[in-house]
Amino acid sequence: QPHSQKRDNMLRIEVLDGSNLPAGDKNGLSDPYVEVVAMASPEVKVATFKTRTIKKTLNPEWNQTFETECKSLYSIDFFIWDWDFGSADDKLGQVSVSAEKDKLSRWPQLLTLKLNYGGSLRVKISLSGEPDWVFSRYNGTLSLTFDRAELTRPAQETYCYAQLVGMNKSTTTHKSSSKTPEWGQTLSFDVRAADNSPTQQLQIDLYEKGMLKDTFLGTTTLPISVLLSHRKKWWDLFANKKSNIAQGRFLLQTDWKGRGGYPKLVSYPKGCTVGIVSAFYGCKSKSVDVTSVRRYIFKE
Repeated sequence: QPHSQKRDNMLRIEVLDGSNLPAGDKNGLSDPYVEVVAMASPEVKVATFKTRTIKKTLNPEWNQTFETECKSLYSIDFFIWDWDFGSADDKLGQVSVSAEKDKLSRWPQLLTLKLNYGGSLRVKISLSGEPDWVFSRYNGTLSLTFDRAELTRPAQETYCYAQLVGMNKSTTTHKSSSKTPEWGQTLSFDVRAADNSPTQQLQIDLYEKGMLKDTFLGTTTLPISVLLSHRKKWWDLFANKKSNIAQGRFLLQTDWKGRGGYPKLVSYPKGCTVGIVSAFYGCKSKSVDVTSVRRYIFKE
């Protein structure tokens, strides 16, 4: 049965390259392009896309991305054609990906697909709205020990303010003027059914206490999965959520007693190995640090 959702899902297909494709022309080469057909059922099409044509090669590189909304997805069919001038294009091969059997999810899966006439096609696919088969919600107690910070300037009476899933807590104030304030204080959060969505991530702000108004010194926002991949780590502080310029850092120790997140043993999506990937959260894309996620899963 095709997957169904009340709201539309987002489907992203990246057609990367082909390898050792059949020769369609007398010169022993081909002019290949890919036709992509997303199916809501064996009879109903969602969308059709075509890549550009790469001339005179058996190992084309397209690197093209296509996106569409879909209420349900049954399969994605890939047809590789040899473009011919003045005559019908020749089929070089085809292959199909099943939304259910290939476990399409928010995570971009890198697939190397064998074509029926020989050769292979590499694609990367992600689909929002489907069950995230490597993730379950967090339930338990999260304890955060705020050790110390390193600031770009001395600050008087500094404290940390932490927000997580509607819970707000603050450390005590470090009284003296210093570029390296210390707290050594633990704040605990009772986490229930939390995930990695933007509204349920841990936000930590650092402030300098003032007579009339406290001065903001920096912030950082961490998905729970990334936070739990490090027992003790220095995290950068930024001027705002959109900034990538650090203006200090703080040392945080994490202790988790509970369940949820990414299982330790899991057939992890191919292609999600290191670095930042764009994964779907709802119908919006979000950059996720897969290096940290894998470190948490496999203890790398």
